[in-house]
Amino acid sequence: MLYLEKERCLIFLDHWNVYKNVKLLGIRIDYIKFRDVLSKGDHLVGTSIFVGLLEKITKEKGKFYEFLELNGFHIVYNPVQRIYTGGYKQKGTDLAIYKNATELAHIDSYDKAILVSGDGDFVGLVESLKECNKKIEVWSFKKSLAKELKDAVGVRNVHYIDDIIEYIKFKDPKH
Repeated sequence: MLYLEKERCLIFLDHWNVYKNVKLLGIRIDYIKFRDVLSKGDHLVGTSIFVGLLEKITKEKGKFYEFLELNGFHIVYNPVQRIYTGGYKQKGTDLAIYKNATELAHIDSYDKAILVSGDGDFVGLVESLKECNKKIEVWSFKKSLAKELKDAVGVRNVHYIDDIIEYIKFKDPKH
């Protein structure tokens, strides 16, 4: 009998990148279903979600983060700063993802990285992981995927959240 071993995969989720896109759609997503779709067919080693942290966590966000942690997500908090236009900007999230993914690659913690972001700043991460002989997939919304990231990872390794959005959409049990 032929034995095929599943690849060990780690998910690195840029929460702001996902959040801003689902907010524009006016929906919420089920992060458990999302994680399960991303890791289907692989041996999931872990899921790290990188979130921006304001000075104070609201009660609602606190419950959300607690829910994620109880369901196996490792949350990495990064500071959010108010910018001169009145909006907010995350500080250090890309660097935290890069550092986490490369450090774990160097100690051979996984075979495949699943990056959930379309940010072109991750081209360097893709190249570093390739040097470590790691496979990498990118999951992004079509409209927020940087061409540079798509080119770096290769079209065969790009998947679109748009294609699974109906499946991962949060369905309120009260309705």
